[in-house]
Amino acid sequence: MAVLAVSLYLYRSGKLFQSIVSPAPKYLSRAGISPGIYSQARRKVDKFLAGGSELVLSSLEINALVYYTPQTRWLGRAAVINLKADSAEITCSIPVNLPFTGNRYINYSFEIRPTRRGDKLELEILGAEHDGKPLTRKELQTIQQNIIPLIAGSFNAWNGLQFGKGANDVRIVNGTLTIQRG
Repeated sequence: MAVLAVSLYLYRSGKLFQSIVSPAPKYLSRAGISPGIYSQARRKVDKFLAGGSELVLSSLEINALVYYTPQTRWLGRAAVINLKADSAEITCSIPVNLPFTGNRYINYSFEIRPTRRGDKLELEILGAEHDGKPLTRKELQTIQQNIIPLIAGSFNAWNGLQFGKGANDVRIVNGTLTIQRG
């Protein structure tokens, strides 16, 4: 019985793994990202963290920060953010190298909109794709319930540690991310 249970578990896990990975990476355009853009964006972030009242970043600046900052460099090689009128499209191609599976990639695109509810940031998923195909309602719901709270929670935790200097408004307007303090 134990062998049958383990075999069934491994079979289902393998099927799930194959449904979320792809054999090839997705092309991520990093056109325009440069060390100069990074330096410009870093100065803006440092000024904001030192007590500035507003931080405004473009897609290029966000991608340069993610790509060149040592702590997020791994993510900068696996994701690109494109700010739209009032939302952000995040495209990722994350390598997954597990034994016996070969090189596989998690290729997804998400369109999200930040909103404020009271003093908390919330992220609304407007759409999502896996390898160019829209996700099902169940897949979207799983992401909305399990992944999005982790991302929003990280920002809210950081914001709570700012001791009265946290951001009170986060929005995307005309393709720029704006974070403001009250």
